[in-house]
Amino acid sequence: MPALLREAPSHNGIRLVRADQRSSWRDPDTGYIREQISSVSTNTARRDRNPEITRVTLPPDARVPFPSDAFDFISQAIWVLEGTLHFVEGDHVHQLEKDDCLTLGDPTDCVFENRSDLPCIYVVVVT
Repeated sequence: MPALLREAPSHNGIRLVRADQRSSWRDPDTGYIREQISSVSTNTARRDRNPEITRVTLPPDARVPFPSDAFDFISQAIWVLEGTLHFVEGDHVHQLEKDDCLTLGDPTDCVFENRSDLPCIYVVVVT
């Protein structure tokens, strides 16, 4: 997760980002696409109060694991816009359908999985 966030695009503190100005990043291994929706503040005092909002397109049959330490100092919610997301949180599997939202619990190893033959699109909000 930290490596992905370092590689993910930011908007360098710009507060308004038009739809056609959003930047995205494609994972070369899984093909999933991260689109930065909100701008990330460069002001250290405000960074703690501003959520990071990212739209993710997870291709069919894709599986993206994250270790528990990727969630140590953040709170995260996942909102599914299209498709079905299987989110493995430790020993528990959450099946999220369109418009379902999951707030993550205590840090644990997690996996984002798309077990279908259609893309899954979801939003991740990090604070």
